[in-house]
Amino acid sequence: MSLLLAPLVFMLAVVTGCPRSPAPPPQQQPTTTATPTTAAATTGGALGWIWEHPQPQGSPLAAIAGDATALHAVGAHGAAILSTDGGATWSVARTGTIADLRAVAVTTTRRPGTRAVIAVGADATILRSVDGGRSFTAVKAPLAASFTGIAVDPRGVAYVVSDDGAILRSRDGGATFELRSPAPTGRSPIGPGANAIAAPADDVVVIADGVGVRRSTDGGATFGAPTTPPAQPVQRLVSGGAGALYGFGGTRVHYGATRVCGSCVDAGYETLVLHRSRDGGATWEERVLSDPGAPAAVRASGWRTPAPLAPPPSPPPGTVHGGWGGFHAPATLPRWSPLAGAVAASDVYVADRLGLQVSRDGGRTFTMVPRSPVDVHQASALLATDPAALFLVRGDAVVRSADGGATWSGGGARAIEELNLFAVTVTRSGRALAVGMDGVLLARDTAGAWSRVPTGVADRRLHDVHAGDGDHVVVVGDGGLILASTDGGRTFDRRASGTREHLNTVWGEGATVLAAGGDGVILRSRDHGVTWKKLAGLTHDAGISMWGSSARDVYLVTINGQQLRSTDAGDTWTDVGRSLSGVITGVWGSGPDDVYLVGWEGLLLRSRDHGASWQRLATGTTRDLNQIWGTGPDDIHVGGGNSVGNDGVLLHSTDRGRTWRQVPLPTAASIYAIGGGGGHVFIVGAGAQILRRGRAGRRGRARRRARPSSGAPASRRAPPACARPGAAA
Repeated sequence: MSLLLAPLVFMLAVVTGCPRSPAPPPQQQPTTTATPTTAAATTGGALGWIWEHPQPQGSPLAAIAGDATALHAVGAHGAAILSTDGGATWSVARTGTIADLRAVAVTTTRRPGTRAVIAVGADATILRSVDGGRSFTAVKAPLAASFTGIAVDPRGVAYVVSDDGAILRSRDGGATFELRSPAPTGRSPIGPGANAIAAPADDVVVIADGVGVRRSTDGGATFGAPTTPPAQPVQRLVSGGAGALYGFGGTRVHYGATRVCGSCVDAGYETLVLHRSRDGGATWEERVLSDPGAPAAVRASGWRTPAPLAPPPSPPPGTVHGGWGGFHAPATLPRWSPLAGAVAASDVYVADRLGLQVSRDGGRTFTMVPRSPVDVHQASALLATDPAALFLVRGDAVVRSADGGATWSGGGARAIEELNLFAVTVTRSGRALAVGMDGVLLARDTAGAWSRVPTGVADRRLHDVHAGDGDHVVVVGDGGLILASTDGGRTFDRRASGTREHLNTVWGEGATVLAAGGDGVILRSRDHGVTWKKLAGLTHDAGISMWGSSARDVYLVTINGQQLRSTDAGDTWTDVGRSLSGVITGVWGSGPDDVYLVGWEGLLLRSRDHGASWQRLATGTTRDLNQIWGTGPDDIHVGGGNSVGNDGVLLHSTDRGRTWRQVPLPTAASIYAIGGGGGHVFIVGAGAQILRRGRAGRRGRARRRARPSSGAPASRRAPPACARPGAAA
């Protein structure tokens, strides 16, 4: 397939995802001088974008706090969710920020009988809620820093730690904060978010930064080392009541870690150590839960005085080395693999890559809970509200157990949400369809819920979907795959395409449907996608995005950067973009005299003369743009983001592309496709996230002036295949 031989392929060695093009030279056409506007960085219901999938939201969660009456979880991109029924159902809270939230706690306020929820995170973010966690307001931070942890002592005093170790204190339920102590001189955390904090007793604050443990007995003003500190790095701190404190951590023993060994195959193992203090962090003892390199006597010894674990002189048996000269000396590093812990009374829970371990006797003995469908090794946080009730934060969901981790409910099966969606469309009857990785095809019912439609092709990526006249739907994908539906996408039949090349894009008008893909393949159907004919192909180039105002005015973007136009339903193609530079990924138009191209590094071009000339438009961003779609010339959306899936951007224009504003969204996921119909606009992308802008978000004037772009509702596809995990370049 020529997709592998494209000139662009040499850049695909960039390990972080899609290749980036070099800075394009100045365009030959004049550039608009309009200055784009950028929306304020806020999120919430006022944005006009509604979460559709997954429910209740899709940003990764990092922390959880609360009790049986109310649970609060927070995470990336200002995400916050609330449950008032013990975790059975969750609703989205309004935070008013897109900063990553890293910790949350509940405390009392100065008003008797009321509680405050405090969340902290990046970019000096401190949020406070006094309505049960339904909405938050910003609290001014006394220093510019990112905050990684929060703890509340028995009196309700809240302490916050920054990523460089500074301490804040609030004695009024989070209404105000004071800088209690600055960051330690010459000391920095191992990495962002490495600091952990606990307040096990009045005026007692304990900090763990991955290197050591510091302790304060004067409310965070001054710190000193414990009398007997932990010998292993501590990653998490959890208060156990009555001055008890537990620390979770360990060491990673790593071989072949020296910089001079460029060809070494690294090998190593990790310890898992539980630390315990029964006097508010003054003295510590430890229990080795897992250490392949330690003698059996150490692993079975129970609680002991903290002692360093000496790395063995040789790698564990069975490891393989493919470099030069054998293994280098092992390097001992802090253990930063996923790890979460929780304590309730005498029960201690540890969630690790090994599974879920539980102790019913304060940590003296542990047993492994049999494996369940929930991947506890992916836990970012764990909470025990009583000895049997557990809540585990994993990805964008909170799962719960009422039997100490034996069984779980509320989000255990999230396979779809771990995939990417590449295209979305709406049928004439108003049924929305989205397609993506591993044969995923989601359909939206009249109630607004998305469910999976069986396709029988779990081993194929579905790249694009087209909704034609009546109830006809066509889906194209890997290996020449074509699926056709005559009932609005409720059921699909596989159709013969005559090619094994990947089909990346599909477009149609009436009964005529065109598909394009690898090795320059162009296919056409005259019967709504039932039978297909192979047309004269392009010159070893892969089509990646297609749009037309009619069958006599079709545009096709190729992986090699060509912009082609056909006036005879795909029989012949003319290159209308010879003078253009930059990586172009998408095409759309509001009509034959108003066509747009988008691409990497903020590239946006417009033609008003059928592609004879192109004008570059100012977008105000240098981020990669993947797709463009609109309801008409005064309501155009451009979406983008990186191939890793965590740098989404949405631009909107209401004046034929003259000016653009960046739209704040309740997600950081990359946007791969935009589409709509029936008064709705959908954006889909990384992590199978789907957002909808309803009728309330549209401008009435734009709706009246909008012109249909073709004879069928538009559907858009993803950026080039390199932007998709697992896709061939």
